[in-house]
Amino acid sequence: MTINPEKVKIGDEFELNPEIRLVAVSAREREENAESKEETSDSGVKKFDPVQNPAHYCSGGIECIDAISSSMTEESFKGFLKGNVQKYLWRYEKKANPPEDLKKAKWYLERLIKESENDKK
Repeated sequence: MTINPEKVKIGDEFELNPEIRLVAVSAREREENAESKEETSDSGVKKFDPVQNPAHYCSGGIECIDAISSSMTEESFKGFLKGNVQKYLWRYEKKANPPEDLKKAKWYLERLIKESENDKK
């Protein structure tokens, strides 16, 4: 299944397989639930979040970012994260929803910080 984020409306539901359905939420609702990566609705349906938990980045129960991390050295993965921070900062002003790209840049920056802190342990 391919989901075009540009055409998703709040409340849209997507069935990835018989066990996983996603629901698009508003930015405000996403911010209210930002503490938890995998939120569910009252009915137990997993919610789609274009920043924290994009539906098109999970396949077969594996998050894309985890597969990428596993395929690279620590140094390469940190370079990947840094490049994504730069990419989202570079183009956010040209997007229909600039705050979303800024939040994506923040997500990658926070992950880079986490990876760097893990080096010190």
